[in-house]
Amino acid sequence: MKKLRFMLAMLVSLVLTIGTNFNIALSAGPPDQTCDASLGGYMTLIRDPDKLLSQTFTPNQNRLSRITIQIFGDGTEQGVGMVIFKDSSIIAFNTNGMVNEPVGYGEVSFEYDDVELTPGYSGYKILPIYSIGNTAIFWHYLDGCYDGGVAYMGSVAKSYDFGFATYGFDYVVPVDPSVDDGTGDDVVADDTSTPTTTITGTESTPTTKTTSASIKKATELTAVDTPSDQGGSIDLAWTKSTTTDVEGYQVYRKDSEDADFEAVVAVDKDQLTYTDSGIETNKIYFYSVRAYKGSSESVDSNEAQAEAVDNLAPEAPKNFKLAKSTTEAITLSWDANGEEDLDGYYLTVIKHGESNILKLAEISKDETGYVLNKSDLEGDLDEVSLYLQAKDANGNFSDRSGPVTSAFVNSASTMANIWVIIICVLVLAGIIVYLVYRRRKNKKIN
Repeated sequence: MKKLRFMLAMLVSLVLTIGTNFNIALSAGPPDQTCDASLGGYMTLIRDPDKLLSQTFTPNQNRLSRITIQIFGDGTEQGVGMVIFKDSSIIAFNTNGMVNEPVGYGEVSFEYDDVELTPGYSGYKILPIYSIGNTAIFWHYLDGCYDGGVAYMGSVAKSYDFGFATYGFDYVVPVDPSVDDGTGDDVVADDTSTPTTTITGTESTPTTKTTSASIKKATELTAVDTPSDQGGSIDLAWTKSTTTDVEGYQVYRKDSEDADFEAVVAVDKDQLTYTDSGIETNKIYFYSVRAYKGSSESVDSNEAQAEAVDNLAPEAPKNFKLAKSTTEAITLSWDANGEEDLDGYYLTVIKHGESNILKLAEISKDETGYVLNKSDLEGDLDEVSLYLQAKDANGNFSDRSGPVTSAFVNSASTMANIWVIIICVLVLAGIIVYLVYRRRKNKKIN
């Protein structure tokens, strides 16, 4: 019955495609890497992640902000998420959470907070995660449609590629503003000293100063999220006014494009940076800076905007180790992570000596152990390597703990161990009997 519903849905989708010249539009902007598999076949995404479908890719750009995949769904509003791996380490999970599958054929988009990539490196892999208990979703594939990677089912490389696209950009680290460029207005003409990096200032109320054209404005204002923190702050930097006798700079902020700027802080003339802290995480703020002297100030600098995000990864799980191994299961344990924003753990399983992912297990933040059943895996997998990572509520992943390399105890070795134990017991019993006999014999002699 399920196959019949799927075939009917495919037929309806085909009719719509032909009859209305229907096209699935890719996300805005050209993709960095892409495989258009809309005219190929399809492969079932298994909910219980025993046969993981994944696709490797090789980026050209150093930032990734979006991934799309081409799938066929039944519209039951079950979620699909997307994990990005570098080698066997998780580096990102999409920030828009579990995305509803489409009705029929469609493109599903996953958003990211500008994941940092290494251009030309071929060790990246995308791997969908699916809601447990839903009916099947189908990931479209096409033979030889992508040269920068390959599709995988578990650890087996396939001759086709899955339908996907990656979007991003090339981030260039800002350089210090150059000296006089000939305009004589908005750049520093005669000061090449390094600006101070202090972040102190005087909290300010809305200014009552009047603007004056005689005071040259500050320029090259930039706003960026403060790195390696848990959100709540944005770093500002600007180029000084060319008016030599300014007294300082007034920083202005607003929390929406339509709002009015409000004064935040006043800093002295030698301070060209400021960290605006105590603001909301995951919210965009807009900034401007004015140079001031006495009761007058310049017009606004350029406007800059940024979003304060949590980009501090949780601590890697401690004391990750093998607790027990049997013929059917491997039991793992680790110490609890007490960080407040901990969201859970992810266990990555690979065949020992290889790099392809066999299983990705999502584990509750309250757990400090996991049982890996051999029945969850396929093939000759007596020996596996396991890695554990912590994930926080904002999608940051810790460094991986491990590997823990373990073999499922096979039945032959188990029987051998049993026989060793039996022999040892018999030998020990024989020694005890001999000692008792000898003691009694000595008593009779005496």
